[in-house]
Amino acid sequence: MAPERRTNVTVSFFLNSFFFDRGEEIFSIYSLVYLKWNDPRIKWDPKDYGDINSLQVSTSSFWNPMGNFQNSKSAYEFDYIWTKTCDVFFSGHIKCNPSTVYETICISKLRDWPYDTQSCRFEFKYKGNTQLPRAVFMFGPGSGILMIGPEYGGTWHIVDYKQGDENEVLFFELTVERQAMGLGAMLTAPAITLMLLTISSMLLDIRGSTRLLLSCLSLLSHFIFLEVINYSMPQLNRETPTILIYIRTSLVLTVFTVMLSFILNNMSKSSKAPPAWISGINTWVQSTPITYVIQSSLPAETVSESLTKIHYNEWMDFINLVNNLVTVIVAILYLTFYVMYIPSPPSLV
Repeated sequence: MAPERRTNVTVSFFLNSFFFDRGEEIFSIYSLVYLKWNDPRIKWDPKDYGDINSLQVSTSSFWNPMGNFQNSKSAYEFDYIWTKTCDVFFSGHIKCNPSTVYETICISKLRDWPYDTQSCRFEFKYKGNTQLPRAVFMFGPGSGILMIGPEYGGTWHIVDYKQGDENEVLFFELTVERQAMGLGAMLTAPAITLMLLTISSMLLDIRGSTRLLLSCLSLLSHFIFLEVINYSMPQLNRETPTILIYIRTSLVLTVFTVMLSFILNNMSKSSKAPPAWISGINTWVQSTPITYVIQSSLPAETVSESLTKIHYNEWMDFINLVNNLVTVIVAILYLTFYVMYIPSPPSLV
């Protein structure tokens, strides 16, 4: 039978281990829960009982609040609790330390994946008729959860912890950080390679087929890389990882370079005289310092009799101008998007 007055129960946790399920939606902790309270109905004088100061008593033999200690954030109705006995002292103090598994729904936020951090909150409150005398749960002095070693849990590490009491509801929040140096390298290296592959293709001679083939290879590599990311990335999340935004942008730039290579290659084969506006642009660029930055001459090839050398040079000057200008812009865009969207390890931020 429950005591007539409310009973203050001091709670503390000793974390054994923790686990994120495969879908990274359910966060579980395996721990010992230390419950301490005083029941004045259970007292005796050790002198009357052979100097016995304490006993181990079955939990079924006296009232205890363990059945009313509920994790309100659990994905299930009941938590698992294993205990058979509690330590009962002659002063009426009682100590129990059941082994428990507590679970909470913890929606993954993958914006900074694979170097993401997640905050998972556990809440505990009294389960039962609130109109009757009941237990009041509270954290004891100091930390409400002890961790010595178990905070390092394979692919996740606990990097922060906070606790509190709101309207007789105990809570603690664990911030876990994904340990993904290997996975990060596996994603970052191909991202850099694709960037270099696309930019390198734009440095090749526009008149040959090698450039177009290299651009198409870069395009195909993007889709293969997306398949690797799809296999490695958790499937349940509410945010788009920034690395996917980077790959999407890189894919768009690569498609653009393929189209540009095709267009410029066809322009280099033109047998017609260039329009006046092309000649005007070439003349203006050659009269400015820009010509030393974005324009260069390609070695001349054999020019057919139907195409004068001066027309050919005008076409090639314009093609070089466009190609070099676009190459500089694409390189700047790549570096900008890399800094913006490729996540860095927390230790480097």
